[in-house]
Amino acid sequence: APVSGLFHGAQHVATGVQRLLKEQSAIQPRRMGRITELRGLLVADALRPIPPCSFSPRTTVFIERLRWPEDHLAGATYCVELRTMSSEHKEIWKRRTRIGRVTYGGVYYGEVKWIPTHALRDSHLEIRIRDLALNGRVLYTGSVDPLPHVSKLLVNPTPGSLTHRFRASECVTVEMSAEVRRSTETTEVAYESLDAIRLPEAALGVKFWPAWDPLTVAASQRFHERPAPTSPVAAPSLVAAAVPAPREGWFEKRSIGVINRWSSKWVVVEDGKFKYWDDKRQYDDGREAKVQVLLSRPQCPYRFAPSQIENQILQIQVNGELSARWRLAKTESESRSSWMRTILEHSIASE
Repeated sequence: APVSGLFHGAQHVATGVQRLLKEQSAIQPRRMGRITELRGLLVADALRPIPPCSFSPRTTVFIERLRWPEDHLAGATYCVELRTMSSEHKEIWKRRTRIGRVTYGGVYYGEVKWIPTHALRDSHLEIRIRDLALNGRVLYTGSVDPLPHVSKLLVNPTPGSLTHRFRASECVTVEMSAEVRRSTETTEVAYESLDAIRLPEAALGVKFWPAWDPLTVAASQRFHERPAPTSPVAAPSLVAAAVPAPREGWFEKRSIGVINRWSSKWVVVEDGKFKYWDDKRQYDDGREAKVQVLLSRPQCPYRFAPSQIENQILQIQVNGELSARWRLAKTESESRSSWMRTILEHSIASE
């Protein structure tokens, strides 16, 4: 019995040592990363090129904004789709952004996606701009090769810091080709007739940098946003910004769900808000709106866009799901395009 107990105890000791060795090997990369970081802070050496094995096998892509002429106000339901294809024309990887925010001169996204680097070895990054109000119809296409931009950051670190690596300060401009370019006689986007769509020239701004494993890569080897230069505070402008004109009128709304009949609503668009009441008398009596959508807030959960059905406007969630349909009442004399212009003007979000 004592001998068996001795062997049993030795077995427990061996198991504990083996477990300790595994834990040490697991934390060794982290410890080495910290040593490297500390050494860089003490010696203050210039940043050296990072070998390929030092960062995660993924590439970061930052989708900034879609740009076009400032007089073009559209894109409330546009999303950006990214994908890579194999040499056999098979899809390797695909991601899609949420709906962006309408701004003067474009649509802002500000989203980050991570692409497996191996998916970019034999393929450029293909970019598509889709309009979710048109059932995801592709309006623009383009492509870019991210690897040269990533390689430049790895081999030639941006100067300016001894302890940090900076991402590229300027976006890569990807020229987008319009997929629907037919009649240019009209200046309005008439979605009930797709042949009347007029798309301006557009470009997408993106940034690329290497992704990293936070458990193994020291902070000095990660890529950080360059600090914004400090500048004196500008004097306030004496010229007041143009305030979009308000608009009010009768609409009929049909929600998506179990109760989906058309019901009349008195709609008012003013001060960056889309508000409605069940009856105009409630509005005249000064009652609070039944629902108000804060159009100009960056966190606004809805976007509005013209439908393919005449005189209808779609209310779409930022994830692309349809929330409700609106149509002008028969008694309304205002056109749908004038209403859409007003809604978009009030949807401009402050940067």
